[in-house]
Amino acid sequence: MLNKFLDRVEVKEMLVEAITQSKFVQKEIPNTFCGEKITQEQYCLYIILDALIKYYIILEDYEFNFYLDQLKRIIKKLQTHNDIVVAVNRLLIKLVKKKLGIKESTNNQKEAIISYFYDKYIKQGYLYYGFSESFYDEEKGLDKDKYSKENEKVVPIQEILSKYKIDLDLDKESKHVKFTDSPLMASFYAYNSPQFLYKLGLNLIIKNDKKNLPNNSFFFREYHTCLSKLDTLLKKKEISLVEKNRIIAFFKDEWKELKKVSEKPMIAFIKRNKLHQDYLDDYKELIATEDDVESIIHNILNIKRNDYEDIYNILPDFYIKLPNVNDLLNKEENLEEKPEETFNIDNSYGSATFLAIIGLSLIALGIFLTIIMMGR
Repeated sequence: MLNKFLDRVEVKEMLVEAITQSKFVQKEIPNTFCGEKITQEQYCLYIILDALIKYYIILEDYEFNFYLDQLKRIIKKLQTHNDIVVAVNRLLIKLVKKKLGIKESTNNQKEAIISYFYDKYIKQGYLYYGFSESFYDEEKGLDKDKYSKENEKVVPIQEILSKYKIDLDLDKESKHVKFTDSPLMASFYAYNSPQFLYKLGLNLIIKNDKKNLPNNSFFFREYHTCLSKLDTLLKKKEISLVEKNRIIAFFKDEWKELKKVSEKPMIAFIKRNKLHQDYLDDYKELIATEDDVESIIHNILNIKRNDYEDIYNILPDFYIKLPNVNDLLNKEENLEEKPEETFNIDNSYGSATFLAIIGLSLIALGIFLTIIMMGR
């Protein structure tokens, strides 16, 4: 059902606007979300997907056209993350009240609204895992064995970088699958999967080169840009030619093997009750509090954890495929090597060494001639 919503023309048009139009892009957002840097160009895409997933879980198929129209107005009009979240929550509450036939505000009706959200989003709700279509198999679903093997490949690369005191900042347990209770974060991880390639192609550069501010080269699958920036950083860090080329080759091979240009981001949904996460410890207090409905619903919908431990033996209930960014923008990425790119990556150290040898030779010749002159 959720895929049906995502495939609608008006939804895809809205997602295109979210990453291209200034009314969507220029928002005031937090510096990080759960420790991850999300740029303005990406933010509205994720917040829209977050709102659509929450709608599906809470309202299923109730007044979708109205919801989508109001959601678009909210995203266009409001400028800060907090204001957008509050407005989306209010919209969900409004539709839940309409669905329940609630018109007046009484304690019983307040409890009915809170109970409805709690039942739908927590007791019957889901946890999420964002990943790349590269790790999806039609029969197996999320192929965790392949995911684990791919992550193992990065270990030698980490060892090289560690030798030069460069931190790739990968979780030691990165080969495991961890779930989040935030649709927004699941969307982010889906579009930036696998994390080792994302961090190698973007985060590593940003952390180690202040001139390279947060950008969208990995998000837009700009292969040559990511490759060039990585190559430039490795040169600045004076990594040996052999080791630098090994890292570059790893990046190129993994990008192509995982089909980063053509793959679709995906989200796995797994029932909370399978993981014993279908309750809130403070639910009774929430019901009894004098806080208004909006505050309580915000508490229920707000992210609680972003790193549920690996759930290796439990199969997700269903998956959704998200739109590929380049498909949305009708953009094609060329993976063919450019002559100048190959030269820069493979031979720049050789060129530098050659020039250094010439320079030393000239110095030696100068010293030799000076000694001969002094002897006269």
